[in-house]
Amino acid sequence: MVKRRFWSTFLLLLVALSASAAGEYELQRAKAAMNRGDYRGALMQFRNISSNSYFSSRVQREASYFVGFSCVKLSDPWSAIDAFERFLGRYQSSGTDWLIPDALYVLGRTYEGVSRIDDARRVYVRCRDRYSSSEFSGKSMDRLRIIGGGGFNPGPIHPPHPGPYHPPVGGYGITPEVADMIRLAKMDPSSYSADQMLLKAATMARTGPDFIAISRATQNQYTQWQVFSTAMQSRAFRLMTPYEVSDLVKTTNNSYYRNQVLLAYANNVARSAEDFGIIAEAAADSYTKSQILAIAREKLGNMNPHYRVNASVQYADQGPDAVKSAKGKSQTKPAPVEKAAPSDPFGAQFQINQEKVRRVNWFIQAVKSKKQIDVTARQLTKDDMNLEIVREAIKSAEQTKKFDNLHQSK
Repeated sequence: MVKRRFWSTFLLLLVALSASAAGEYELQRAKAAMNRGDYRGALMQFRNISSNSYFSSRVQREASYFVGFSCVKLSDPWSAIDAFERFLGRYQSSGTDWLIPDALYVLGRTYEGVSRIDDARRVYVRCRDRYSSSEFSGKSMDRLRIIGGGGFNPGPIHPPHPGPYHPPVGGYGITPEVADMIRLAKMDPSSYSADQMLLKAATMARTGPDFIAISRATQNQYTQWQVFSTAMQSRAFRLMTPYEVSDLVKTTNNSYYRNQVLLAYANNVARSAEDFGIIAEAAADSYTKSQILAIAREKLGNMNPHYRVNASVQYADQGPDAVKSAKGKSQTKPAPVEKAAPSDPFGAQFQINQEKVRRVNWFIQAVKSKKQIDVTARQLTKDDMNLEIVREAIKSAEQTKKFDNLHQSK
C-alpha cells in the first residue's frame, strides 16, 4: 500500500515536471521566433501555449502577455488591445504583479496608436499609482506629461481656436465629419472652394490623424501652412504623439513649415528624451535639430539622469555638443541610449503603422455608416484583410447587404 502511494506520487511529480519542461521548451521556441522577427509565427505559438492547461500557470501567463506584444509588432493594435485587456482581466487579481505594470503601459501606448487618448490616460494613471516601484510607472508618467491629464500640467500651448471642444466620435482615427469634408473637397472642381473646405475641416479637427489627412489633401503650400497653423493652435496638438507630429510634417516638402511645427511641439508639448529624439530626427536640417536638442536640455536638465536628453544627441548632425576629433572633424559625443525592457515592444522607436491604422479605421467607419464601403475596401492591402477586425467588419457588411436585399425583395 505504501509502495503504491509512493509510486503514484512519484508518477504525478514526474508528469508535473514533464509538463513544466515541455511548457518552458515551447515558450523558448516562441521567443526564438519572435527574436528572429517572425512575429506572426511567434503569435501562433504564444496563443497555443497560453491556452494549453497542460503547461504551468507561469508559462501560460508569459505566453498570454506576448500574444499582445506580437500583435503590436505586427501593427495590429486592435488585436493587441484585446489581448492585453484579456491578460489584465485574467491576471490582474492573481496575487502577483508580474507583467501587470508592463501590460498597463503597453496597453496605454497601443491605445495612443489608435488615438484612444482617454483610455490611454486611464491605464497610465493606474500603472503610475498602483505600481510606483516599477520602471513602467516612470514610463507612464512620461506619457501622461505628453498627453496631459493624470495630475500633470502639460505646459503652455498656443491659444486654442474659438469654439467648444468635442472629443472625436468613436474615440480614435479620423473623425467622420473631417473625413466627409475631405471627400467633398476632393470632388470639388474649384481649387478655391476645395481649399476653403479643407480649412473648415481643419477647424473641426480633433485628432492628429485629422490634421495629417487634411494636410495630405491640400493642393498648394499656402493652404497647407494655414492647416499647420490651425493645428499648432488647436487643443488636439498637445494630445498628438511625436510619431503623429512626425507623420504630419512628412506631408509637406517645405522645410520651413516642417521645422516650425517641430519647434512648436518641442517648446510646448514634448516631455521626454524619446519625444525629443523622434521630432529631432524628423527635422529638415541639422540647425533645427540642434535647436530642438537645446530646448530638450533646458526642459529635461533637472530630470532623472535616466531620461536626460543627452541620450538624444545622436540625432543631431552637428549639434552644439559636437567635439573635435584628432583629425579636426566634428564628432558627436557618445551618449547612453535608454534601453527598453524586454517586455516593451515600443523600444528602439518602434511605432505602429499609422497608414495601416488609417486605412482600417476608414473602412470600419464606412461599414458602420453604410457609405463608401466599396471605395474604402479597395484601399485595403492583403495584410489588412488578414486582420480580425477587418474580417469582422466584412462579415458585418455582408450580413447587412443580405438583410437589405431581403428587405427590398419583399
